[in-house]
Amino acid sequence: MQVIRVLILFVLLLCAPGAALAAEAESSVVLGTHYHMIELADREAAHLGGVTAGMEWGLSDFWMLQASLSGEGGGTLDGVAAAGGTVGVQIATLIDATQWIPYLAAGVRGGLLDLGLDTHLDPYLEVYGGGGLDYRPRRGWAVGLFGFGGMTWSAPGFGASAGALVTFKMYLPHFFN
Repeated sequence: MQVIRVLILFVLLLCAPGAALAAEAESSVVLGTHYHMIELADREAAHLGGVTAGMEWGLSDFWMLQASLSGEGGGTLDGVAAAGGTVGVQIATLIDATQWIPYLAAGVRGGLLDLGLDTHLDPYLEVYGGGGLDYRPRRGWAVGLFGFGGMTWSAPGFGASAGALVTFKMYLPHFFN
């Protein structure tokens, strides 16, 4: 009988919500590198590498808003070099905010990409969703990994996209303390 009580207490403790929350109005500078695959209507997939810089703001204990700028290149689409830049915004909900911070996010990004179709940059729009995990060993910084998949639109038509982003986050002003 004693073992059953201990097991019930253990299960209840595991199911109880944690008290660790993200700080509301906390902001961070986000720097990262990413891999991005774009596949457009009846064309070979473009595999691009790039860099990302942005800002992240805590809207509440469970919600974050992020704005970013990205540059991409080094890939090809149907054997022709592909490159460009995008601007994006995403919203994320934190699942937990301890030292390991899992989250789900959705966003939209758009910009100009040279997808090898001609000699000029084409408009590009992507709607995506994904999930990530940040490791925050100190209050001032974190590293993370974010994976995403989405739908894209550009001059040749609709397609699919996927990718991964590795980030370094500096939480302001804690990073300088």
